Amino acid sequence: FTAQELYEFWDRALAAFRHAVNRQGEYRVRCDIAGVPIDLVYAGASLREAFRPALHGIETADIGVPKGQILVFDSASSGIPWPDFDKPIRHLIQRRGECWAQSDAKQQITYQISESTLQIYDPELCICIVIINDLRELPPWVFAAPLRTPLAMLLQTHGVQFVHGAAVGTEAGAVLITGYGGSGKSTTALSCYRAGLSVLGDDYVAITQISIESPTPW
Repeated sequence: FTAQELYEFWDRALAAFRHAVNRQGEYRVRCDIAGVPIDLVYAGASLREAFRPALHGIETADIGVPKGQILVFDSASSGIPWPDFDKPIRHLIQRRGECWAQSDAKQQITYQISESTLQIYDPELCICIVIINDLRELPPWVFAAPLRTPLAMLLQTHGVQFVHGAAVGTEAGAVLITGYGGSGKSTTALSCYRAGLSVLGDDYVAITQISIESPTPW
């Protein structure tokens, strides 16, 4: 796709979100991750309530100007169709479970097949538009870790990395636990918790800096 096609798609996606808000109302939640305040702006209360159980721990007071926005609407409940290129974007994807992406110097589009969710991100504006095909058809893991792709893109713009792992530690510092899926990250984090350490996060963790110290000689 050309840059012009991406710009035009952005305009149509933003117009679709605003149309959804006009139909269902705007529901705004301020979150703070690693010192980066982000506004989650939902078209309709059902989206806010569906994602809130997983995100309420990072909600904060709505003070000052946010460093990013995530605009979310559900096409099925709002009745607002997806904006398309010259043919429906979902027809461009080979269904193998992969995440499809298209980008230029200004904007990035990703489509997650397993979730039927489209994200288009503008790093200059720090705004990501999220279009969910149908909230009722989202797989269970989305409600445990909602909006992880747009959050990762926004945080990266501000120097924060969103990683698949766990973090445990004390007031003096923390240790990041990484590894392949199923390798025991969560089990290790819970074992550390039982041993008296604090758990900063599990499955997805935002980090700003990692300090690797040389091991103490025996």
